[in-house]
Amino acid sequence: MRYGLKRADVQQVPIKLPLADVVEQFDLANLLGRKPKTLSGGESRRVNVARAILGQPQLLLLDEPLNGLDSQRKTEIIPYLANITRELDIPTIYVSHLNDEIAKLCDHMLVMGNNTLTQQGRTEDILPSLGLLSTKGDDLGEAGSVIQAAVTGFSEAYSMIDLAIGDQVMQVLGQQRPATERVRLFLAARDIAIATSKPTQLSIRNMLSVTITDIAPLTGQMRGLVAVHLTVNGSDERLCAHISKAACEALNLQLGAEVFALIKSARISTPA
Repeated sequence: MRYGLKRADVQQVPIKLPLADVVEQFDLANLLGRKPKTLSGGESRRVNVARAILGQPQLLLLDEPLNGLDSQRKTEIIPYLANITRELDIPTIYVSHLNDEIAKLCDHMLVMGNNTLTQQGRTEDILPSLGLLSTKGDDLGEAGSVIQAAVTGFSEAYSMIDLAIGDQVMQVLGQQRPATERVRLFLAARDIAIATSKPTQLSIRNMLSVTITDIAPLTGQMRGLVAVHLTVNGSDERLCAHISKAACEALNLQLGAEVFALIKSARISTPA
């Protein structure tokens, strides 16, 4: 772990991140007395990322750094990784096939396919369009939306986090209240259903009032589906839902129509 600090010292870079702080944030205290070869794959990943950050880098390249970590460890590390790189203004290149991670960590997104850059732009603009990029069924990852929300409460009894999107409220599962007051969510397009009227007697907790801004057919292996782009009423946040062409026609969905986006709390990953 001190190797990172030595690199910073050689380069005469001011130490903004003390060893003790990084050890605590990455939960490494119980590993410090062990030999590297005794660490599991997930433990090694945590140490590697922490050591890189301790070097106070001018540029951080992370190539699928969270592989081998369970979902709980990812939940703990991703918010810290996002906050620390932004607070210290460290330009970071993050390579991943998991759009959930990309949504929470990255402000700008580049999509690669067949050794070619196929699209780039703001993450919130690119993620919803993934199903439109390929005519050959290439796997470009799961399309979805990046949502910014404010934390308004937490129920320990139900392990549920209360979030506000504009003047609307939604709930997601979580073991504790997020450390920050604003969080990012990734909502997969396939996990959003649409209703033309607000349903009742339903287990789905989140029913957001939205307006249809675009309807576009998908291609390749996703033929038969359409991408319905939505704006959450009372905010600037946008959603994308993938539904069948048959459902779209049966509901007679039209641009400008006000509908409801239905999202299962259990399908939303813990916010970062």
